[in-house]
Amino acid sequence: MLIRLFLCFMILIFSVDLQANWNQTSFPTSTGPIYGLAVNSTTIFAGTFQNMYRSMDNGTSWVAINSGLPNLNGNGVFVQAISTMGSDVFTGTGNGFFLSTNNGSSWSAINSGLVSTNIFAFAVMGTKLFMGSLSSGGVGPVFLTRSCFIIIHWSTYQFV
Repeated sequence: MLIRLFLCFMILIFSVDLQANWNQTSFPTSTGPIYGLAVNSTTIFAGTFQNMYRSMDNGTSWVAINSGLPNLNGNGVFVQAISTMGSDVFTGTGNGFFLSTNNGSSWSAINSGLVSTNIFAFAVMGTKLFMGSLSSGGVGPVFLTRSCFIIIHWSTYQFV
């Protein structure tokens, strides 16, 4: 059964039959807007200003998975982007890039080479991961890692 996820008015809902039939999940409604969604096999990840969440039962139940994610000014983890590749999960926050190799149970910061740690977007192309950020000047560089499986250093790409 193919399941597609969409975000509508800060409520996580899903369609089972790809028609106009939507069912609201049990996502915690007090967490604020959802800034990112990603699916890794049968696991759904959702990021909000306060927490990163994971559901392993099609959205029936959700658990906060913040171990290793920094709290931004005492307000929460501020997840701005999420992506997956294979068994790895990536998240971008106001405090940098984080990788989980255990389905979100713990997170590790990988920020070597980043001139901006305010991460807003990801794109995966083959084994390459591109990441968009916002610098203090309002212009965001795009970063590329040569291989998503061993991230040692980010290369910066500037638009001219």
